[in-house]
Amino acid sequence: MEEIGQGLLKCGRPFLWVIRERQDRDKMEERLSSKDELEMQGKIVSWCSQVEALKHPSVGCFLTHCGWNSTLESIASRVPIVACPLWNDQVCNAKFIQDIWKNGVRLNASEGGVIE
Repeated sequence: MEEIGQGLLKCGRPFLWVIRERQDRDKMEERLSSKDELEMQGKIVSWCSQVEALKHPSVGCFLTHCGWNSTLESIASRVPIVACPLWNDQVCNAKFIQDIWKNGVRLNASEGGVIE
């Protein structure tokens, strides 16, 4: 989470970041060291309509874990995908996104889970 936040700050672009509340009611965004800076540059919310957000003309790309619904919604909205699969079908979906459909790029993590 912290690394994503730092990346968003460094890119200098506005963003919408949905951080879901965990079941134990832990607010993940409160753990971010640069939460105030991030909120000046973009918007952090616990929920939004993904379909409506993807259809907004200002959306330039969509960072997703590549679940099937998210993949289809992004394709239907013609939004390029930054694929960051975690497990199961997400890995296959990410391969299709980059290699077959060519509507996005796939991020690959090192053994330690770091994406460079």
